Amino acid sequence: MHLALLATVPHTGTNWLLEFLRPHFEHVVQTTELVKTESYQRDASGVVLGLSMRGHDLVWGHVREREKQLMFALAAAGVPVIVPVRDPLLALCSTRNHFPAGDGDSWFFEAWKLWAAMDDWGPTYVPIDRMDGSDLDEVLVALHASDDVESIETQLASPPVNSQGDYPLRIHYDARNKHALRGALGAPLWERLLTMEPLLRPILERLGYRDLLWWTG
Repeated sequence: MHLALLATVPHTGTNWLLEFLRPHFEHVVQTTELVKTESYQRDASGVVLGLSMRGHDLVWGHVREREKQLMFALAAAGVPVIVPVRDPLLALCSTRNHFPAGDGDSWFFEAWKLWAAMDDWGPTYVPIDRMDGSDLDEVLVALHASDDVESIETQLASPPVNSQGDYPLRIHYDARNKHALRGALGAPLWERLLTMEPLLRPILERLGYRDLLWWTG
């Protein structure tokens, strides 16, 4: 295992999964740092592999426009890609709890569009909100790493990293109170989420998600 990419949408379990993966790598580097320092080579066609890496490295970052080119180049070169998954509505609730004024809304929806595009890479998905030990096994297999059942169970039992705990939107979500959620998020934001259904639902259903509150039928 020389190089792997953890590509995430904000508020889908990035920190939890990063901490699970960290012991399996000598170095962990964020895509923002690579882009800022231009620690990769370019040719006429764009970004190509040639990263200034230091052995067994994990590259991680949120999917967004300024890092997209680097991430897509890594994936196209056959670097194993790990992608956490969470119900987008729950991720939206977490985003709004973190940014009550809506500062993260545009970034949120752009990130989910890029998330859907990542499906073409054949990534290993980790459904954070419906996970069991077999999901983490698949990650380690994809990375040609090894672990034991006891350490995986310990990780599953560990408290979430960067968890926001209970908050009003999360309470409505856990109660499956669609009316309260729509009211709290506001009709425009709710309708914007609904426009993402044709893009996201086929992938989410393939990953085992069913009857999500924001699906229309």
